[in-house]
Amino acid sequence: PPAYVQGTGVAPLVNFPPGTLTQLNAFGSSQLIGVAEDANGDIFVSDSANVGHVWEYTPSGGWTIIASFINTPKGLAVDGAGNVFVAGYDGVYELTPGLTGYSRTKIITTAALYGTLTYLDGIAVDANGNLFFSSLIGKTVFEALHQFGGYVTFPIAAGFAGPEGVAVDSSGHVFVSDSFAGIVYEETPTEAANTYTQSTVASGLNSPVSISIDTNNNLYITTTGAGTGPTHGTSIIYKEAYASTGYT
Repeated sequence: PPAYVQGTGVAPLVNFPPGTLTQLNAFGSSQLIGVAEDANGDIFVSDSANVGHVWEYTPSGGWTIIASFINTPKGLAVDGAGNVFVAGYDGVYELTPGLTGYSRTKIITTAALYGTLTYLDGIAVDANGNLFFSSLIGKTVFEALHQFGGYVTFPIAAGFAGPEGVAVDSSGHVFVSDSFAGIVYEETPTEAANTYTQSTVASGLNSPVSISIDTNNNLYITTTGAGTGPTHGTSIIYKEAYASTGYT
């Protein structure tokens, strides 16, 4: 299990479970951004520096490029079938595994969302194959509902300062890290179709960028340390522990 930082303030508690830290990257990129893992333990990394590569790491085979020339690939997500979803500058790509490698399909374009190219950032996929992704410049989080062999896309929340990381739990609750506002939001689905209510999970963070959730619904949030405040200049990983009464 990974190490994490618990608590807030100038001296949070750092927890280091037993384990060995191993450096996996061996290709010298300076812009590794997104990371995801599939059910087999294979790791996928988006690489914006090397002509838009997406890499796969397997313990037996090491690193392999599974896609190239994706415009600024950032967020990654993997579904239960091993399909890899990539959020990039000009849309969302699906990488489908096959006998000879991965085939690539552009399933969502930012032009269809805004009529112009708009950075997409974080992305998540739920158990039903529905996608959730953020537009940093558009200040909006979208859901792409998987149905009839395609996707129907609509906004679930707007008016963010700078949404980046996205995660979704087993109940369909969507979590968004707003790096410009220093807030992590929870978007809770309502009984009305395709509508959500918003609440705040954490605030006062210095540029929270990435967010993930474990099987116990605990949240893990990374910050860059940009901006001002007691942790200015320090990158921190926070854990928001889940309880029946909410997050602590």
